[in-house]
Amino acid sequence: MILVYLTDNEATKVELSNIILKDKACVTGMVEILRKNGYLQRRNNKKTLPLQNFTHKKGHNTIAKLKQIITSNKATAILNMELKDLIKLQETVNQIIENRTK
Repeated sequence: MILVYLTDNEATKVELSNIILKDKACVTGMVEILRKNGYLQRRNNKKTLPLQNFTHKKGHNTIAKLKQIITSNKATAILNMELKDLIKLQETVNQIIENRTK
């Protein structure tokens, strides 16, 4: 999720922790692994230290593969769900979004 989000956005670790619903320490560990493996880099802003997009082709290739999987999963995830279950799912997603913005 971090890689997908950072494809089109910049974010601090605190912002990422809110987006992926993990604590900052967990995000710090994930970010360090991604950084050490060459997927992302820090911007030179010492105040907020936002994370930039990917440093080389490795990150872009990974994202291209992930986006295909995500698109496929989205298309099939709700395929055989009844309307009442889809409505409940939408209500749950809306509540999660509302909780994140508080």
